[in-house]
Amino acid sequence: MGYTPRSGWGAKRTYKSAAHHRAARASRNDMMAESPGAVHIDMREIEKLRMALIDAGTGYKRADAILAQSLNRAGQRVSTQLKRFIKHWTGIRRFAAVTERMFPIVASPGNMRAGVRVSGRHFRITKADFGASWKPKSAGGMHSAWNRRQVAKGSFMPRRFTGGGAYGGGLLFKRTSKARFPIAPLWGPHPVREMYRRMPLCRSIVRKEAQWFLRECVRRAEVELRKAKAKYGL
Repeated sequence: MGYTPRSGWGAKRTYKSAAHHRAARASRNDMMAESPGAVHIDMREIEKLRMALIDAGTGYKRADAILAQSLNRAGQRVSTQLKRFIKHWTGIRRFAAVTERMFPIVASPGNMRAGVRVSGRHFRITKADFGASWKPKSAGGMHSAWNRRQVAKGSFMPRRFTGGGAYGGGLLFKRTSKARFPIAPLWGPHPVREMYRRMPLCRSIVRKEAQWFLRECVRRAEVELRKAKAKYGL
């Protein structure tokens, strides 16, 4: 059970140089590996739980289904906690913006692996997500990314992007050179990077839910045993 950032993107990208390629990978999540956030449960423990369920009166298929169900519940618990923490770490206001970057890993009787995969690029600095605002002749736009009210010097908000929508509304930009154009969106926190900055906490969350999974399977075995006894009037 665990969570892992997803690497790779659907569209192919071209880079100016090897250095550009490394910088681009570092700014996204291509270098995020699976192992730092994963917690592995000893398969011997899984087999013990499986046998306990079978001894309690469930069939083999039913025992595997219960294990997968319990593992998925533990994965959902991990996802819920990480979602709340990411919202707090980044300062983003909309839960939906975090949810759309989280993808569940669903266990099945043939694949005892569950959790959540976090993917995506940096959040955009917008009015809807970070309270972005800008006034002409000011030093730059104001926003509350990382839960900290601050000025992004040199940033501005073109007239066509001053609305209230999440994207294209209240969106801060910056110039990429001393020239007036081109301009680029101002990017804020990266959810995966924030997780890696707090890797010990993330690992502890997953470890805690792995222990919950073991206790839940024991509880389900006791429930199945009570059902079997009631069925035969014991």
